Parts: sequence; C-alpha cells; structure tokens
Amino acid sequence: MSRGITVTVVRPASLDDNGDPLTTDPATHEVEDCIIAPRAEGEIHDRGREGVIVGLSLYAPAGSDIGRLDLIVIAEGDPNAGTYEVEGEPGEWRSPWTGWAPGIQVALRRAQG
Repeated sequence: MSRGITVTVVRPASLDDNGDPLTTDPATHEVEDCIIAPRAEGEIHDRGREGVIVGLSLYAPAGSDIGRLDLIVIAEGDPNAGTYEVEGEPGEWRSPWTGWAPGIQVALRRAQG
C-alpha cells in the first residue's frame, strides 16, 4: 500500500566535462512512497520566530535512484507541484548499530525558468 507520493526523476541523458547536458532528451523514472516537507534555514532567536523556508526536503525509500544533477517533478494536484533541482548530495539515513537504512533525504530548491 502506497503511503506517500510518487515523484518523477529527470536525469540528463549525458553530460559534458563541465556537467552541462549534451542532449535535450533526458531519461526519466518514478520514485514511489516519497514524503515532502518544508526545509528551513536559520535559527530561532526570539520566541515565536522561525527560520526561513528555503526549499523542500524529499524523503524517499532506501536505494532510490536520485543524484545531485537530477530534477525532481512533483505532479499537479500536490500543494508543492513543480520542478525542483537537487541541492547537494542525497543523504542516506542509516543506523550505526544495526545497519538499518529506512531511506534517503534530498534537499530540493525550485528550478528557475
């Protein structure tokens, strides 16, 4: 039973030495059972004040194929619908005691354009 949303991962088909796309035909695949949450930056200094929302955090199942050059598309109908860039490297959640890996966390920022 799916409990989260499905996102589409858009990956450039090939890249040049600078990391720029060589073709206009990207490869795509879907990742199911994802959770989206706001991502804040900054600290709370005064009572009642919060950090500034700078993007989203994507939580995806362990082993999800998401890389730092990918675009993530959240489908229409979701409050966060749109295209997002992966910011930095995806990080894996893993227990140092048991090795249990429940998933990965990916920082997203809205794509320009």
